[in-house]
Amino acid sequence: MYKKTVSGIMMTLLFIGIFSLAISIKPTKSTRTGTVYIRADGSIDPPDAPIITYDNITYTLIDNITSSGDGIVIERDNIVINGAGYTIQGNKESLCVGIRLLGRSNITIKNIEINNFTYGIYIESCSNHDIITNIVNGSAAGIYLKSSSYNNIHGNKIYKSGTGIVASDSLNNNITENDLAINSAGICLDSSKNFIVKNNNIVGCSGYGISLLGTESYGNIILGNNITNNERGIYLNCAPGNIISANNIANNIYGMYFYYHYTYANIVSRNYITKNSFGVYLVRAEYNDFFHNNFIDNLWQVYSVISTNCWEYGYPSGGNYWSDYTGVDLFSGPYQNETGSDGIGDSPYVIDEDNVDRYPLMNPWPPIINATVDVKPDTLNLRSMPELITAHIELRQRYNVSHIDVTTILLDSTIPIDFDAPVLVGDYNNNTVPDLTIHFNCTKVAEFIFLKGITYGNITLEVSGRLYDGAIFTGIDVVLVSSLLGDVNVDGKVDIKDIAITAEAFGSFPGHQRWNPQADINRDNKIDITDIALVCGNFGKQA
Repeated sequence: MYKKTVSGIMMTLLFIGIFSLAISIKPTKSTRTGTVYIRADGSIDPPDAPIITYDNITYTLIDNITSSGDGIVIERDNIVINGAGYTIQGNKESLCVGIRLLGRSNITIKNIEINNFTYGIYIESCSNHDIITNIVNGSAAGIYLKSSSYNNIHGNKIYKSGTGIVASDSLNNNITENDLAINSAGICLDSSKNFIVKNNNIVGCSGYGISLLGTESYGNIILGNNITNNERGIYLNCAPGNIISANNIANNIYGMYFYYHYTYANIVSRNYITKNSFGVYLVRAEYNDFFHNNFIDNLWQVYSVISTNCWEYGYPSGGNYWSDYTGVDLFSGPYQNETGSDGIGDSPYVIDEDNVDRYPLMNPWPPIINATVDVKPDTLNLRSMPELITAHIELRQRYNVSHIDVTTILLDSTIPIDFDAPVLVGDYNNNTVPDLTIHFNCTKVAEFIFLKGITYGNITLEVSGRLYDGAIFTGIDVVLVSSLLGDVNVDGKVDIKDIAITAEAFGSFPGHQRWNPQADINRDNKIDITDIALVCGNFGKQA
């Protein structure tokens, strides 16, 4: 009986152990092999593919996909494909695509790593897609746009591929903030127009960084890109009417390479072209405008073959900065024969007999313009100040305040102007020099000064901004401030003078001839017995 009982107990324990082991084992996910389809009805084919959706709108990978054909083919519009960091792995030997979109609209593809396909992401006859924060490696082309428009390609990383991003016969797309490194080429626009190519990092290409090919590649804006250590930084072949501005183009063999007759009417401005073998290389490319660029320490600043181009923007805007320019700046004026320097060299910079910069800049662009700034009022009580602080800006020499982009103006690099207040060009101090009058919100200014911990004393306020051509202006003024409640005359103490000033303004309001905003202690737009009482209540206090 005892042996039977023990045997039964042992069998029970063994059964429980086996059962427990069985239920503790979880099925492991296996990498999917083969093509996955997102069908037009929202279904996933095959249904056991490692992609889930709960609403037929957002599709999320839950494991890697390996395919000797295409990786994912999308047949449905208005969806999001979130890779969640998973990988689609291809076979370099097959002519296939990591993600294929044909005739689709309004699709977001994000957070996917795609390796070893002919095209990482292929987009044809599509519109309104967002291709963002993906990683593509080892493809002939990382992202390929064909006959597509209004797509955003943003924040992707494309490495060790043929060409990072290719667009052909496409228009009105944005390529921004992508990181393209160690590819054969960076970005290629072939017969494609009205693109914005902005703030991309393109490094270490054995070919070109950015290329514009064909007479249909026009109206493109190439702005703010970092293009370094490539064979050709920016390459234009028969591409007219583009804007190339504010790029950093350094340590390439050719900084810019313009080729053949139809490469004309391009505007090249505000670029840093530094330490290239050739800063700009021109072959039969004419009627392009180069101005406000910095040509610094290139072995050959400009090499021109049968090419005539314009190298300045007229006076007083000026031409380009040349690190090897040896002229002086003693005179000013369109003919550099007027008294006084103007930041422009008195003699031209000669490239060759057909290419001359008549107004070479003495300092790198953008110039720093010293402005005269007058802040009113020049004494401020931070607890009872007016609603607005006024600043009058004057620019000397050849600059005009009407060319200031008021949206760029900041007080101490922090506070923008109050756009509800008027912005005026005039001559408030009658010195025949035009000035720009702007206003800042006093509450924001007071908060900013309080953060500096100043209770009483002089504070230097800087007003800065940009002109439309990119030049920077800056100017300062000194203002006396107090944070003592009741210190109406801002002398660091509350005494009988403050009571007298408040009493003199008694009964006034904004627009009244006796109105004094600093006597409005409680800031209710009227000066009454409450304000006098507040001054009296702080009588004798000092900073």
